[in-house]
Amino acid sequence: DRQEARRRIGIDGDRPVVGVITDAAMEEAVRIFHALLRRKPTALLLVIGKVPVAAQRLAESLGIVRNIVFTGTCSGERFLEFLASTDVCFLPLEDTLLNWGRWPGKINDYLAAGKASVINDVGDVADLFREAEVGLFAPHDTEGFAETIGRLLDDRDLRERMGRNARRLM
Repeated sequence: DRQEARRRIGIDGDRPVVGVITDAAMEEAVRIFHALLRRKPTALLLVIGKVPVAAQRLAESLGIVRNIVFTGTCSGERFLEFLASTDVCFLPLEDTLLNWGRWPGKINDYLAAGKASVINDVGDVADLFREAEVGLFAPHDTEGFAETIGRLLDDRDLRERMGRNARRLM
């Protein structure tokens, strides 16, 4: 339960929370969140997993560290609590041959947690999003990506329906 998970990790129950599991694109995730804050100034970003130093430095230089929780490496149970506490998860995917030819494992975590997610329309994962209606596609620009996350945060019915669809797949 989202509210219980938030209580256990000390997050305000009414605050919009977006989550991202760490990967090589963490600096882009920080930039996307920075753009989201212009629309949702009370939003919180949970960066789940070991964080590259460059992403932390970028967050500091943008003055948004107070709106980010860097979890660091966490146990399986704690990992699940962090995911459960989010409203929306996201994964920026560059339009590269590598991303067309792989399945990002973190998508499985988002689906299993029953989270509506935002990705770019790239590779096989995009086919699943289209067919199962588990999330939204964002354009390949920071502002557009942030706007798409904001749309899911604003539309509780859509977010919850996509989350249920996600959970059914796992």
